[in-house]
Amino acid sequence: MKKIAHHTKKISSTGIGVKATIVAVASILLVFSTSQNELSKGQPKLENLPDSVHENPITIRGDNVKPESDVDIFVNKEKNSSTTANNEGEFSAAVTLEEGENIIQAIGIDENDKEKKSPIQKINYIIDPPALAIIEPQNNTSTTADEIIVKGTTEPQNEVVVEEQPVSPDLKGNFQATVPLAPGPNEINIVVDNGKKKTEEIIIVEKKEDEKKELPQESPPTPITPSPEPITEPVPEPVPEPTPNPSKIIISYVHYSNDPGTEYIELKNTGGIEEDISVWTISDTDQNIFLFSEYILGAGDTVRIKTDGGRFSFDTKESVWNRYGEPAYLTNREGRIIDVYSY
Repeated sequence: MKKIAHHTKKISSTGIGVKATIVAVASILLVFSTSQNELSKGQPKLENLPDSVHENPITIRGDNVKPESDVDIFVNKEKNSSTTANNEGEFSAAVTLEEGENIIQAIGIDENDKEKKSPIQKINYIIDPPALAIIEPQNNTSTTADEIIVKGTTEPQNEVVVEEQPVSPDLKGNFQATVPLAPGPNEINIVVDNGKKKTEEIIIVEKKEDEKKELPQESPPTPITPSPEPITEPVPEPVPEPTPNPSKIIISYVHYSNDPGTEYIELKNTGGIEEDISVWTISDTDQNIFLFSEYILGAGDTVRIKTDGGRFSFDTKESVWNRYGEPAYLTNREGRIIDVYSY
């Protein structure tokens, strides 16, 4: 019995030692955790940035700095912008990005006026090439004329050159230029420059010789003794049928919002009679196409085609009208472009 009692006492002593060790380790971890929290306190915190953007400049937002203190924003390790935090330690600033990957970091001060750096974030800036749509002439067109008019559309702020001729787009981005033609195939070069990138398109126009048919030589008429002509009552000439008026259907409005549920494009019949627009299409430069299967648009009436939902719809969950200056095309059943609208 004495041995058993002695053995029990020894085990109890060992248990106390283990508990002491656990308490000591827990105290060390608590001290270390508290130290880490103090280090992160006052460190600038940036809002999460998207992986990539197409616009420039962008706005950087963050918080967790000393109220009303100065904050510097660095892009690719170079100071890009400065701002002042509000009384809650929040800040925002516009920064200019470089094409490709950009490394963003904010530097501010904490409550003890010590400089603190935010964790870095990366964002990719993608520069889109400028939009360019040639309305006329179509590629591989032939003509007997000595010159041809080139019409197209792009963003209004872009520079346009047609066969080395600078052309200024109007407020809707429409442009046109007259190009002289030489006999045979002519390559017409159209270049659009947005200051960052260029879009180039070449169309072929063939000038053909005007083939004039030679009239056959007629032999001199045999003299005939004239005889009195019978008197006939004049017959009134038939009145020709009137030529149908050109289409009065136009694109009257494009509502763009990057939200497929609210986007729409609107057509209007500006004429005095109804018009059959069955098998007409509406399209953009990204090959999004809507087709009227069967529809008659009354005189003065309008019709809306939504991006998603409704009687007439592109039936897509992705935004269609989402790029400033992009043209919308209205084409009839023969494939002829009736109207172009840049929003």
